[in-house]
Amino acid sequence: MGRTSSTELWTELKGVVWDWGDTLMRDIPGNGGPMVSWPYVEAMPGAAGALRALSRLPVQCVATNATDSDGKRVAEALERVGLRRHLTHFLTSGELGVSKPDPAFFRRVAREMGISPGHLLSVGNDLRKDIVPAKAVGMVTVWVPSVGDAGPGRRGPEGTSAENGAAAAADLIVPNLFRLAQLVPVVSVGGNPSRGPLVREGGQ
Repeated sequence: MGRTSSTELWTELKGVVWDWGDTLMRDIPGNGGPMVSWPYVEAMPGAAGALRALSRLPVQCVATNATDSDGKRVAEALERVGLRRHLTHFLTSGELGVSKPDPAFFRRVAREMGISPGHLLSVGNDLRKDIVPAKAVGMVTVWVPSVGDAGPGRRGPEGTSAENGAAAAADLIVPNLFRLAQLVPVVSVGGNPSRGPLVREGGQ
């Protein structure tokens, strides 16, 4: 994408595309129907802090393959755990007419957000669905591996050994959203980092 440093990479970002299930909110087994109607819902650990840290970028989107919820219901579920206020767009595969891992899903999301893919950060827990296709359309990618999805060659989310495929797909690999929040630079109104830039962690 022509970026020469991580500082330049960060200052070019204008928005974030968040996965929903098991990235921002826990996908609890045994429940059916729209998440907003579940008896109990839960934010993923560190989600509120990561959203606050990244809210320095003006556009925040949830983009999901969920089939039981439309964008309105996704927003209502996020409201139940206090996360909705950080987000501006709520998009589902049913409304977009295309699903992950098709790269067209991420191109469509970018169009709906009004931002070119090269200026968007994609955050998700599924390497195949959230990271590889987002990277294919030019987005910057952050992989937060879920339990059981540590990826080839990794020794778990804290490991530093990653196969070339995983490392190439993800610009940033972090063990959890708490760590992502710590890595986000403080960005001034002018868009320039005032402390350490977004850096790569956990990859080669």
